[in-house]
Amino acid sequence: MGLHIIDLMNFKHMKHSLLLILAVIMSTFLYAQPENIMISSANGPNEPSIYINPKNPALIMAGANTDKYYISQDTGRTWTLDYLSSNYGVMGDPAIIADTAGNFLFFHLSNPAT
Repeated sequence: MGLHIIDLMNFKHMKHSLLLILAVIMSTFLYAQPENIMISSANGPNEPSIYINPKNPALIMAGANTDKYYISQDTGRTWTLDYLSSNYGVMGDPAIIADTAGNFLFFHLSNPAT
């Protein structure tokens, strides 16, 4: 009977330790939020697509409706705006990926002249 009391006390101690560990882990997630980065406050970028270069994480490309793209070479601290053109027209909804060599590929809807 004495053995059961000791086991029960160890269980209570273990339960408190596990709760403390869980609380520490959860608090880490609360404060580990990524920083919001503004691409631009001018020219109204909307529906952005953002891709970080896997070969060079400091190099980031963002596309926004309708024909805008932004390049950052300093992990998103500053951005350079440029405009996309295509023989098929540019109609928005950008999607950006990078190939295995680290080249960005920009996909978008087209608006060909009829």
